[in-house]
Amino acid sequence: MARSRPKKAITLRLDAALVDSYREFVRDYAGKPHFLTPGSFVTEAISIHLAEMRRRVESTSTASPGRDQNSARSKR
Repeated sequence: MARSRPKKAITLRLDAALVDSYREFVRDYAGKPHFLTPGSFVTEAISIHLAEMRRRVESTSTASPGRDQNSARSKR
């Protein structure tokens, strides 16, 4: 049997409507074929969003600095 990764708990305050929607979704897809759990849903959602945000941040940080300076000058 494989050992599970260490886990940590976090506490978040979210909009009540979002939490209700999340709970309903997880409840509705808890059985076959998805076997969704609250933890698996949040883990996957954070992982996907974090990867997307990293791509966005890294793509803007690699933009040509000269281009940004020129566009700022033309607005003066």
